[in-house]
Amino acid sequence: MQNPFLQNVFLMNTQFRNDRFNKRKRHLINLKTEGPQRIGKIVEEVLSENGYLTSCKEYSILLKWKSIVEKGLAKASTCERVENGIVYVKIFSGPWRQEAAYQKEKLLKKIQTEFGCPTIKDIVFY
Repeated sequence: MQNPFLQNVFLMNTQFRNDRFNKRKRHLINLKTEGPQRIGKIVEEVLSENGYLTSCKEYSILLKWKSIVEKGLAKASTCERVENGIVYVKIFSGPWRQEAAYQKEKLLKKIQTEFGCPTIKDIVFY
């Protein structure tokens, strides 16, 4: 007789494989019924289903930092990283750090609404 633990693991693994197959099958069915789709929509769906969409949106903040802030602050700062919903921004001078602190709430709202990233909760300027 087999170990009940191993039977349980086998059943869970089989269920996982079936779920992945069903997701792929659903994409094929959607393609047949809806016709051609935009690649951006398909990529977004795949990222969302696998839990990577929020990470990608958070990473896009690093790439778009210069367009998020005004020109002067963009020259005086770089967005270093995003961790656990916190954006870390390096600012090269004290006066610009003070200006960034004044604009913090406005920048947070802009990131959360315009860039579609509600998981960002804070910005740290250092």
